[in-house]
Amino acid sequence: MSTIAIICEYNPFHNGHKFQIESQKKLLNAGGVIAIMSGNFVQRGAPAICDKWHRAKMALLSGADLVLELPTVFATQSAERFAKGAVGLSDGLGVVDYLSFGCECDNIESLNRAACIIEKTETKEKITELLKEGMSYPSARMIACGDEFFSVLSKPNNILAIEYIKALKELKSTIRPVPLLREGCEHDADKPYGDFASAGYIRKCITEGRDYSGFVPDECVKILKEADIFKDKKKLDAVITYLLRTKSPDELSSVADMTEGIQYRFKEAGSRFSTIEEIADFVKTKRYTKTRIDRLIINILLSIKKDDITKNPGYIRVLGFNEHGEKILSQIKKKSVFPIITKTADASLPEEAMKMLEKDIYATDIYSMLCMEKENGKSGLDYIKSPIIIK
Repeated sequence: MSTIAIICEYNPFHNGHKFQIESQKKLLNAGGVIAIMSGNFVQRGAPAICDKWHRAKMALLSGADLVLELPTVFATQSAERFAKGAVGLSDGLGVVDYLSFGCECDNIESLNRAACIIEKTETKEKITELLKEGMSYPSARMIACGDEFFSVLSKPNNILAIEYIKALKELKSTIRPVPLLREGCEHDADKPYGDFASAGYIRKCITEGRDYSGFVPDECVKILKEADIFKDKKKLDAVITYLLRTKSPDELSSVADMTEGIQYRFKEAGSRFSTIEEIADFVKTKRYTKTRIDRLIINILLSIKKDDITKNPGYIRVLGFNEHGEKILSQIKKKSVFPIITKTADASLPEEAMKMLEKDIYATDIYSMLCMEKENGKSGLDYIKSPIIIK
């Protein structure tokens, strides 16, 4: 039987995610599902609603067999870098047959054509021209690719899907991409659709104390009630303001994705404002979207540098597994190009991979300080916590 990889954040795990796992297992006659999941910080440029171990447990109790952590240096970056890291990790496992992803367009041919046209020299040249005119990258890409792809490239999950396909092509991977149509409830939609709601809507319900139980599997509701929930931004506001006021423009310029002198806008924002919302509103421009600014802020927080995001995956970090996942892990040990980490203290990695792992550990320490009151905000949780095992 085949094995499916799903690149995910599960922020939090909801009914739509469970539907994806169940339907794709049936469609592809799959015996196992590997979730490659962002850690404590996510791609939109924010801390996750709860820590990675609780989110891994939600996935394992809802159909996933093995949960692996996507290294932080990929998890908090643009769609292209996020996809390259996640697909590189999927391919390097040596056991994955299919990559499943939800998107607004499930026509694989359309997605393939879009992936090909983005890589054409003339398209890249047109994008560069439009960027010089002050246009944001997403807008420049839509225009450069032409009317045929305008609607496809206007949807966030389609963009990720295309980046997954591009990354698979670049690696010459044998993994087959399988799109799943997102129906009824769009990404971050502000209202539910039957039993389905976006992760953004559910996060809002959680932080505002509204009922969300109908949109999340019962097991996940229980886990969310046990977990520390990130909802008080005051600590994060204070830390970011401190960093912007104490770092020099030269120090900020080394941060990943910091270009064109925008570090000076950050410095000015840090001296004038004391919340992330105010800082982001001040710094954003036509060229720099709000989401890109939010990711830059997380890169500043986690000290992710330009050099950090040019590396390839260097290890497999296990967050949890069930009995079948343990069997998949045994196969990975035989076939993978990456060393497997189940106990952080025992990790023995080459220098570059160790630096990447240190970013994961640092990110957990920062996250713990910001919101993990039940853990007393202590550091070193990556050394203390064991993988979640579901028997």
